[in-house]
Amino acid sequence: MIMQSKHRNLRIKFTALLVFFAPAIISMPYIEYESRTLQEVSALKIGKVILDQAELILDQVKFNLQRHEPSLTIPCAEWAKKVRLLPYLRSVFVLDGNEIFCTSIADNINLATISHFAISGDAKNEFSIESGGPFSPGKAVVRYQAITSEGLKMIGFIDSQYFRDILYAPAWEGTESIILHLNSKQLSSNDAYAADSSLTNFYSMASTRYPLKIDVYPVANAVSNYRKDLLLRWAPWMIMLGGVLGLLVNRDLKRRTSIKSELASALTEDEFFVCYQPIVNSVTGECVGVEALLRWEHPLQGLVSPDLFISQAETCGMINDLTLHLFKCIKRDVTNILFPKEFHLSINISANSFDSPVLISELEGLYVALKKMNIGVVVEITERQMAKNDDVTQEAMQRLRKVGIRVAIDDFGTGQSSLAYLQAFELDYLKIDKFFVATVDCPSVNTPVLDAIIELGKRLGLKLIAEGVEDETQAEYMRSRGVEYLQGYRYARPMQWVALECWFKSRLYS
Repeated sequence: MIMQSKHRNLRIKFTALLVFFAPAIISMPYIEYESRTLQEVSALKIGKVILDQAELILDQVKFNLQRHEPSLTIPCAEWAKKVRLLPYLRSVFVLDGNEIFCTSIADNINLATISHFAISGDAKNEFSIESGGPFSPGKAVVRYQAITSEGLKMIGFIDSQYFRDILYAPAWEGTESIILHLNSKQLSSNDAYAADSSLTNFYSMASTRYPLKIDVYPVANAVSNYRKDLLLRWAPWMIMLGGVLGLLVNRDLKRRTSIKSELASALTEDEFFVCYQPIVNSVTGECVGVEALLRWEHPLQGLVSPDLFISQAETCGMINDLTLHLFKCIKRDVTNILFPKEFHLSINISANSFDSPVLISELEGLYVALKKMNIGVVVEITERQMAKNDDVTQEAMQRLRKVGIRVAIDDFGTGQSSLAYLQAFELDYLKIDKFFVATVDCPSVNTPVLDAIIELGKRLGLKLIAEGVEDETQAEYMRSRGVEYLQGYRYARPMQWVALECWFKSRLYS
């Protein structure tokens, strides 16, 4: 017993510990998802800002050069003076065919030295990246070209430094590298042309107006940093929630264990006994049966409500033990007195008890013992738990009915399984709950429900038993509507077997 108690306490502590860590365990997938989402949102936000700034540079260059379009009728020096003041442009060349017509560079420049470069390059795209400009061959530039209204080719060079400034990775926290793609070429925050090829995790933002795309590569530990931040932020709440849940589970398990131990002790000390409430014929008033009701006389608390200890027994898994003890008490109580024909004894069985072969066998044994005294057995299925409509339950029902045990549905109409029972199982009796019987004295919206239950029972060919009949008005109402049997304080309260014998004999010989 001591070892069992130690093992039980260890199981309770282990379960409570698991529950304590449950919020953290459950939160981990969400934290991982949120960390990756934050990385993505941050990277896309950076990409959007860089894309907007890059588009702004291209927009201004394009707008300014279109506004200051060169002309064969405008002197080159006058045009160049205006163009030199335009932002972002390092140099601008105007070509007439393959000859340089004008340039924004100083007037005394030897044009022959740049003619070859000016007419080379990508002639297909409006904007492109090239390896260098006329006077900075080793430094990447962004080239703009357009054809004027007079057929002149206008080529402008933008220093790549403007783009590298907005790409500069240290300026953007949490990024390893940022790459600007323009057509088939690229600029990097770390290098003029290429990023680290080993980086594979990136997020992209593309322009809708230019062949421009920004790739943002987060640092390798970005997700872990977000994860740590979220864990630190949520840790106090997870600890508090885990602590509360752990305490609640620990208390509940101890309570259940305590209840189970107390019920087991009560069975050992024989603190349970049975009371029997008569069931009478509604027309003749003759006692035709009794319902066996288990009672608990607690040594300190006195009589414990059946609604309390039966539900607790179902919760902690001891309902079958109580039912088997009920059978034992009935065998000990019942004596062979002169009962009328078709007299029966009703026993409440939990819906889940049909899964127990031992209980079914003991019930058959009780039936055999009572049959010798001309007493039939009726099993009342309670609705606290829904009976499973499976092969095991159906087989148990058929087995009981085959030996002569009849089946009733108890407290009909108060549970969610009432109609399901009528469809799933073969029944003999339908017991109308006292809640509906009480509506006879105080008519309400439930009174039509009572009439519907009675009519339903008749159509199904079931015998009807009204529970909780307390006065003649209720008895007459049931009698007038063809309810065969009545049970309640109007006739007798639950009593122990010795008192029942006296009550029965007094009615028999009066």
